[in-house]
Amino acid sequence: MAELHSISLHAGAAAFQRLLLQLRDKGDADLEAFWNANPDLEGQDGRDYRSMVTLLQTSVAESLNHPREAHREGYARALVLAATILHDSPHSFYRSA
Repeated sequence: MAELHSISLHAGAAAFQRLLLQLRDKGDADLEAFWNANPDLEGQDGRDYRSMVTLLQTSVAESLNHPREAHREGYARALVLAATILHDSPHSFYRSA
């Protein structure tokens, strides 16, 4: 039983990692398409943030409603740890001067 818990915990964390990769890939594809369509605007941000948030919402809903509690826990842990790391980063925009 402990092994199944551990596997499910890792699966939840892996689902969060997949989300991060999907968001990166989506953002990169959006930028490339934007810059190809608007070469004079290269360097400007052409990401489709609404569709990226849809990816985020879908992933959170699927993982936090997963039938296995350990999967939900693994996903939630990865999400919170990622937010904590971002917040504690020396380059974080969350830090005050």
